[in-house]
Amino acid sequence: MQNHGDSLVYRNIRVKPLPGGASLATYTFVVDPGSAIPGFIAKKADRKGVLDTWKAIEKEAQRREAMRSAQASARS
Repeated sequence: MQNHGDSLVYRNIRVKPLPGGASLATYTFVVDPGSAIPGFIAKKADRKGVLDTWKAIEKEAQRREAMRSAQASARS
């Protein structure tokens, strides 16, 4: 939980390995702005944050896979 002035922010990402090399990822994002804000603003901010986070995770996963492939090729 982070404190940003009057607002509190909680983020959590949990990744669980599944059979066959798949993963189940759960992202939790909670904000208490410390005052009333319209629901449509909160929902839009939440959606954008989730999408940006998953895009960053995917980009990092692709980078790591490319690095592993390059290392494996260098060893053979």
